[in-house]
Amino acid sequence: MTKILNAQIFKKLITFQTEFESRSDYYKLERICDELQRALDREKQAQESLNEQNNQLKSLTDVLHQTQNEKDFIQEKFHQITQNDKYSKDKIQQLTKTQQQTDENVKRAAKAIRLVVSDKERIASFCNRINSALNVSEKRGLEYVEQLISQLDALVQLPANSDDNNKSSPEMISSQTMTNGFVNLLNRLKKLIISNTNYIQLLKEHCQMLTEQFRQLSEQDVSSHIDSTQTVLVQAHPVR
Repeated sequence: MTKILNAQIFKKLITFQTEFESRSDYYKLERICDELQRALDREKQAQESLNEQNNQLKSLTDVLHQTQNEKDFIQEKFHQITQNDKYSKDKIQQLTKTQQQTDENVKRAAKAIRLVVSDKERIASFCNRINSALNVSEKRGLEYVEQLISQLDALVQLPANSDDNNKSSPEMISSQTMTNGFVNLLNRLKKLIISNTNYIQLLKEHCQMLTEQFRQLSEQDVSSHIDSTQTVLVQAHPVR
């Protein structure tokens, strides 16, 4: 009886042991499954984190690429601005130089206009004085010529040119030169008038002499004395 009881107890113990071991394996498997699930969860989280990091990296790469493009665009714009600035400075320098040249040209033109006006006034005054000299005198003959020569000779004396500002214009010099030529012509006319006056005086004296001779010979043969008179005239007035 005792043996049977012991056998039953032993059998129950074996059963309990088997159940215990089965339950222990289940618990182990359950723990392993839990650990595997947690590992899978961690792997999933890690993958999600990695994907998120990849997305962030891609975004950063896109931002970097966009930033580089913006940098290139800014550099290109800066280069264009630099070129435009250089072109503007060169253009300003060129315009400044052109403006300076224009100012100089305007000054020279204004000076030339003033000189032309001054020369015109001087020439007009000179011509008026010559015209007055030609018309004012009431004398005639040699006295008129002598007075006219004296007045015109004073007008044609060229002033001493100490500098370019007081230098006579070519037109003024030409007018004075022409007047000087006229004065020279008047001097020749004066000499011719004097010569003719002297010659006329000689003719008058000779006529008086002939008249006296004719009166003395009036009682003689007229025909004979005419020949002698012609001879005397020929001798007194040789052909020139």
